[in-house]
Amino acid sequence: MTTLSCSNVGIVKPTPSYVSQSRIHPTVNGHDFSLVTLPGTFSASGLDVGNHLLMKSITAEDGEHVLDLCCGYGSLGVYVVQIANCEIWLSDDNKVATNCAEASLQASDIDGKVVTANCVDGVAGQTFDRILCNPPTHAGEDALDDEVASVLENAARRAEGNDRKTVQARDL
Repeated sequence: MTTLSCSNVGIVKPTPSYVSQSRIHPTVNGHDFSLVTLPGTFSASGLDVGNHLLMKSITAEDGEHVLDLCCGYGSLGVYVVQIANCEIWLSDDNKVATNCAEASLQASDIDGKVVTANCVDGVAGQTFDRILCNPPTHAGEDALDDEVASVLENAARRAEGNDRKTVQARDL
């Protein structure tokens, strides 16, 4: 089994003053929301097609415990709270991305938990009714296939046995 590992472990330097956050304001299924991005985060200039398609198909119910795994700047997590009154957790292994995810939650006035950790390591002991994931396949390398499979396998272990998992991955 291949597991994801963080290759840049250490102290994250503060964002230089000449790099500023950007806000994007997508509308999906009639829901308007704000997301905060920084240069270098995936699809920083606007919502990517994969997340947009996944958002159009997401269902969620009030009271669910939801995880946005590989959250990037938090688009799926912010969106799901627009459609259901649920408890949201967001996790990514990139500190810049999770800083943006925290800012996105704040920009949309959403209470949620954001963790920076490898795959599901940051949510050990938690179970979820629904897991949303747009895995990091944008690099386009076949070598990522095993890593993506590992992400999804580990995510499935954190989901309760009710089969309410929503996952989006390339080549499905």
